[in-house]
Amino acid sequence: MLPRRHRITNSTDFSLVTRSGRKTRRGCLLVYTKAPVSMRPIGSGKPMEDRTARVGLIVSRGVGNSVVRHRVSRVIRHQMSERVSAFRPGTMLVVRALPGAGSEPNAGIARDLKLCLESIPGELLESGPDGMPDSGTGGSDG
Repeated sequence: MLPRRHRITNSTDFSLVTRSGRKTRRGCLLVYTKAPVSMRPIGSGKPMEDRTARVGLIVSRGVGNSVVRHRVSRVIRHQMSERVSAFRPGTMLVVRALPGAGSEPNAGIARDLKLCLESIPGELLESGPDGMPDSGTGGSDG
């Protein structure tokens, strides 16, 4: 499960990431990434560096009925809970499931997410590209 501190929960942050973030599409998923900024936009004066990396999901009705949407959401949340610690504090990601995601098996959704995350620029990662879990090259000894 993705802990609450790692979730994007307000519409202002969703809008910020989806409108000005970098987009990466692989298969049935689109991932928006937004680098940490020195201050949050409107709302809190808390510096972004004091926050953890956070993730939001967008799974619309176009993906399928409620059961299908929840299955897709669970797969994405599970995969992100294992990978969110690889990102710099303050990084925000929004994962959008495209309509074809409902017909993909769980392994296909996980594969597409992994491919999206592997193409994210190294400056958003806590320990560079090798810090990404399951990247196939191992971790950094730091």
